[in-house]
Amino acid sequence: MTAIMTLQAIMDTVRQPLVLLDGDLRMKTANRAFYQTFRLGPEEIGKPLLNRLSQAPGQLSGLGKLCQAVARGDGDYQDHQLEHEFPGLGHRLLLVNARRVPMEDSKAPFVLLALEDVTERERMESALRSTEAKARSLETERLAAIGQVSAGLTHESRNALQRGQASLEMLRREVQDRPAALKLIAQLEQAQDDLLHLFEGVGEYAAPMKLQLKKQCLDTVVQATWEQLRGMRGQRVIDFRLDGRGINTSCEIDGRRLSQVFRNILENSLLACTDPVRIDVSFQEAMLGEQAALRISLRNNGPPLTWEERRKIFEAFFTTRTHGSGLGMAIAKRIVETHGGWLEVGPPEQQGVEILITLPRGGP
Repeated sequence: MTAIMTLQAIMDTVRQPLVLLDGDLRMKTANRAFYQTFRLGPEEIGKPLLNRLSQAPGQLSGLGKLCQAVARGDGDYQDHQLEHEFPGLGHRLLLVNARRVPMEDSKAPFVLLALEDVTERERMESALRSTEAKARSLETERLAAIGQVSAGLTHESRNALQRGQASLEMLRREVQDRPAALKLIAQLEQAQDDLLHLFEGVGEYAAPMKLQLKKQCLDTVVQATWEQLRGMRGQRVIDFRLDGRGINTSCEIDGRRLSQVFRNILENSLLACTDPVRIDVSFQEAMLGEQAALRISLRNNGPPLTWEERRKIFEAFFTTRTHGSGLGMAIAKRIVETHGGWLEVGPPEQQGVEILITLPRGGP
């Protein structure tokens, strides 16, 4: 059996169109998928391929130069895109792979062409990209509308709540000798504060987010955020470990916004854990696509999240606490994603919760 016959038997097992050309780009053999795709028959063997596919040169002249370069040994070509109007097939987009194939019974090497029709796939991907872009635009418009309404509500509610607070203070003076009434007044004041914070949180979640980026060391930002929680920590027994040694923690970030993210995660840890509390913060090199990135791990020793909590933790208004808007982690996710980063929950463990933040290094 000749080398070409052996290759023919192999080619016929492949669904992708394959054709073998000699140095003059004449067809030596092809598989069934090739004949079916281009509506040709075995009688084309020995004829120049490009002439059979089209009489117009178009991009096929470039394909001829590519095949000749491969035959000379200039290298192989992978995923070379070819667009052309084919007789009976219309406008098609092909991915072409060309490889030099030495033959024992031939002095000149042959060229094996693999032709993949990706026209429909490209159309579907283009339609999907368009749909996603429209969805992002609609989401941005929706959030902007919510932000405008929330800003108005916050303004009006602040005025109303201030009037309510003044009335409560007057009432407090009237009932100084009635502990039960004073307790109810305190609860009303707390409810007013909660309502105002809810309006402010919705406005912050929906408002367009603009970052003021500059190079900063993230271990310094985390440490400063932890110091801000001194009042919340009080006299609790806490082992806080921040390990930034041996790694460059510098990224191009908005330090104020990232501090908001860290504060939310650290506050959640303090609320979830019983004493003694253990919080570990560590850093490691990472990649986001082809970008250099830094991954920050914040792990506590509290109870593990349920599957429902893991699934919904970054959803707006989801909370397991009796107080709070449930917007903290949703806002944190927006901040990280606006940086071009990724916020996620670490793998489930028997004890503790790990939050992972991956941020692009940014800059040159």
